[in-house]
Order: sequence, then structure tokens, then C-alpha cells
Amino acid sequence: MNNLCLAIGSLIILVGKTATVNSYNSINEILLEEIYRPNGNMVKLDLVRAQGKGAKEEVSASATFIDGFWQYTPMLNSFSKVTLDYLPTIKSYTVCNDYGCKTLPELFPTIQLNQTVDLVVCTNQ
Repeated sequence: MNNLCLAIGSLIILVGKTATVNSYNSINEILLEEIYRPNGNMVKLDLVRAQGKGAKEEVSASATFIDGFWQYTPMLNSFSKVTLDYLPTIKSYTVCNDYGCKTLPELFPTIQLNQTVDLVVCTNQ
């Protein structure tokens, strides 16, 4: 079975069967949670949840308000990868799996601002 991995260049870290990617945009003051899973050799976005000022404007018109979050299931095709941009306006991405959550700097201690991390399907991990 396929798993999800995070990659910066040749450095690859196993995430697992699903990954929840959290980010906080300090300009828009929005917490965004995206839940991904493998779909064959592609990455599928299963659920999006948003909370904060203007959160309703960041999500689909079909979103429902549940437990303090606007959430919806996106009708998107799968992706070959999902790129996380490590930007000063995003208070560190946090990636969660069955074992807990870690920020990108905890996962990649040498990460620099404006560097990218790819969420990909890994078949040999």
C-alpha cells in the first residue's frame, strides 16, 4: 500500500496513510486544515476545514459550519504532489499523522524561509 511522504530534495520523511496539514495565515488570521490521502500514485485532498476571521470566504459555498470550523469536501482531481511554501506569513505548517503533529522546522531542522516541501505518494517507504 502507498503512503504519504514529505520531501525536500532527496530528503524524504514518511508521514503515513493520511496527513493533516495545518497552516495559520497571520495576514488573514485563518487556520486552515487540509486532510490528504494517497489515491494510487497521486495525492487526494479529502477535506478542508477553515476557522477564523474571513474563514467562510476561504472555503467553498457548499461548506458547513461544524465544531467552530467551516468544512467541505473539495471536488478536485488528485495531484502528483502538494507543495507547501514555507513563508513568513504562514505560521509554520504543522503536519499530523496517527503519531502526532510536528511543524516543518521540527521535521526539517535546516529548512529556510521561502523553501518548499512536497507532500507526495511514496511507494517504497
